[in-house]
Amino acid sequence: MAVTNIVTQRGKQQFNGVFDEVWAVSFRESSNVAPTTGANVLSNVTVPGAKFGDQVLGVSTSVSQNGLAMTGYVSAANTVTIAYVNNTASTVTLTTPKVYFVLARPNFIV
Repeated sequence: MAVTNIVTQRGKQQFNGVFDEVWAVSFRESSNVAPTTGANVLSNVTVPGAKFGDQVLGVSTSVSQNGLAMTGYVSAANTVTIAYVNNTASTVTLTTPKVYFVLARPNFIV
């Protein structure tokens, strides 16, 4: 699934001393997200500088998640994968949502 309008901000103003790097990331899905019952949909987002050991602290959207669970993880260098997991009894459709997440690098990651 392709994504568009990726915006990142990098810094470490919050969690002083716990994280060396913090990214506030937002992007808009280029199409609807519609996992069927018991399935998931994955989106890969390019985040320059992301690496294994970094943590996605939270994922949210600009629209109601309608029961979808959302998680994120670093899946490769410079890439974060967002997973939309449908544990509901029917297909859920998010219409080209804008997605927000925080990526942080703990100070013990080298």
